[in-house]
Amino acid sequence: MAPEHAQQHSLPSALASALEGCGMALPGSIAAIVWLAAKIGPSYTASLLWASLLGLAIVNFAGSFSRRPMVFSVRFFSASILAGIVDAFVLRMPSWGLADAPQARATLVASVCVVAALCQPMLYALRAERLARFIPAPVFAGFANATAVLIVLGQVPALEALVLQHGMRPSVLLLIVVACIAVAALVRGLWPRVPASLAGLVVASGLGVLLAVQGAQVPTVLAHGAQAGLHLPALDWAAWWAPQVATAAILRDVVLAGVLLGGAVFMNTALADALVSQAHERDAARPWQQYLQCAAQTGMAMLGALPVGGTSGATLGALRAGGLGPLALRLLALAVALFAFTGWVEWIPLAAVAALLLFEAWSLVDRPSLAPAMRWIGSGGKAHVGALEREDLVTWLLVVVVAGLSNMVVAVPVGIIAGLALFARRNGRAPVRDIQTGLVCRSNCARSRRATALLDTYGGFIRRVRLQGALFFGSANLLYDELCEALPGARFIVLDWESVVSVDSTIGRAVARFEQKARDQGVVVVHSAFASRRLLMGMDGEAVQVLSEEDGLDGVRYFEDADRALESLENRLLELPGGEAFPAGPLEEPSALLKGFDAAQRERVEQCFEQRSMTVGTVLFSEGEVSRELFVLRRGSVNVLVAQGRLRVASMRAGSTLGEMGFLDGTPRSATAVVAEDALVSVLRRAAVDDLVQSEPVLAHRLMENLGVELSARLRSTNLQLASSRV
Repeated sequence: MAPEHAQQHSLPSALASALEGCGMALPGSIAAIVWLAAKIGPSYTASLLWASLLGLAIVNFAGSFSRRPMVFSVRFFSASILAGIVDAFVLRMPSWGLADAPQARATLVASVCVVAALCQPMLYALRAERLARFIPAPVFAGFANATAVLIVLGQVPALEALVLQHGMRPSVLLLIVVACIAVAALVRGLWPRVPASLAGLVVASGLGVLLAVQGAQVPTVLAHGAQAGLHLPALDWAAWWAPQVATAAILRDVVLAGVLLGGAVFMNTALADALVSQAHERDAARPWQQYLQCAAQTGMAMLGALPVGGTSGATLGALRAGGLGPLALRLLALAVALFAFTGWVEWIPLAAVAALLLFEAWSLVDRPSLAPAMRWIGSGGKAHVGALEREDLVTWLLVVVVAGLSNMVVAVPVGIIAGLALFARRNGRAPVRDIQTGLVCRSNCARSRRATALLDTYGGFIRRVRLQGALFFGSANLLYDELCEALPGARFIVLDWESVVSVDSTIGRAVARFEQKARDQGVVVVHSAFASRRLLMGMDGEAVQVLSEEDGLDGVRYFEDADRALESLENRLLELPGGEAFPAGPLEEPSALLKGFDAAQRERVEQCFEQRSMTVGTVLFSEGEVSRELFVLRRGSVNVLVAQGRLRVASMRAGSTLGEMGFLDGTPRSATAVVAEDALVSVLRRAAVDDLVQSEPVLAHRLMENLGVELSARLRSTNLQLASSRV
């Protein structure tokens, strides 16, 4: 697949992508800016809008040079944190020696935004996006739900103020609010690809104009002409250095708040990027491309712009509309800049912004997190709520309650701490699910009777260690101790990573320590479901070499699945020099189909077989074809595949038979058999057996009886495999 940045997009598709992204990002950005401007002071609404929209345009333009473009917007999450920071700073301003004025508030907000922007390149350099995986989903659900609650709590008095302070008639207010919310909800339900917020805002603005023409009092975001020309917030850093001002205390609190905001914006962008990357495969952005966007954010923050973060919804919408390439992002940036310069925001009623905020609050609510509580309430307290669901519920409720009683500044660290505690509780106790020996856990490989008997007796030399969960620094020492428990009496160990969702470098170092200890004791360690799942990979796809310099399914140390790993270890066990692990003796023996025949009878039956030499890749039979042939593998190995050859379900080695069902009843083959190692195969046709029935019925009866015994043994082995997989 060609990387997104390399695809050539026509002007119409780029324009469609830009309009889609702008339509989804711009209304929410305006609402978030107006919401925060109310915290700073109404006199700063025009300049804050102008600076933030211009910053939004410049950051999106800088993003057009990235190999991994995203649509940026002013996020409600970061705006809610800034609102909490303003509230906290207002309480501290008297102790700092600063007068509480809109200019002082704006200067503090701009300073926090500058620090937050400066944190971004450092976080990218540290590859801090990897830390986001350790924060469980309930915490992010709590952040979303808390932001929704704070928006609602903030807009109720705002709507009341429109009536009491601006003289707006309640009926006019209700009409605009209902129109905005109803249109947005209708569009989202009927036409999901149309920007619902933009549709609601446009309809509500048009309705406001009509009502104003008829003489109704309809306050708008800005008075007409207020946004004409260049408007930047008037900032006064000189006041910080006055003799009576506690400059050190201001700088300390600004830096702390900026670091908190910067981490939140970075985390938000990293998660949005991960969501987009799951839907659209894209190359990782180069470091200089990330730093260019950080420089753009820093520069605009110094001019008074609010921080912007990547948004998955607008990015995915732009990708669906026409592909998000450099041209589309530049057109989007141009559209935002034109909106800022032309002053269209002057036509937007304040009631429409409040309604839009309420609609976005409703959209922000994480409904899956509410499902267990709603199910319990709906059943009158009778529905069962599992332990994990209760933990999730308590976690996000804690974040919401803290945000409601205090603000997002307090809720963010509380949520992160609660999330890490929940993560440790669920994943730090049992990194090893179980340890199975080769006596109960066997590969799905058919072998000769002697080889099978030897594995039944000496399979305990093989151990399969099944790892699980999200492994991180808190479980590294416990993982090492539990791995060491598998060493006594083992000759071969397979570490099965199938149930592991993520790891970090401390886990890699713990496994490396274990591998060294195993080598010192003469134990071979291999990995299954390891490289194929890219467990020790960063989010940007760059390999983190921790366990070994090899990085691939080499069939020696790294295997695609546990079945292949176990088969390889079984082969190596059986290939040990005679007497080292079990009594010496030949592993290969005559086919089980010839059991009970004397030399003359065996010679007569073997005349019915056709000998074929086959090279690697030769297809014995294909899934869906009809064939009345039975195959006895004399030498080499064969893989049995299903799903058009994409999935291996079994392996056959010397002494095993395959193709029995098609041979017996003539039904289409249920799988494909492909030679994995150069093989010698004996082929028995059904017609040859029918002839043997006529000429030697006793021999034919014994041959078919042996075939039934072989099928019974195969079924018994399959049942054992199923039983061990469910342990």
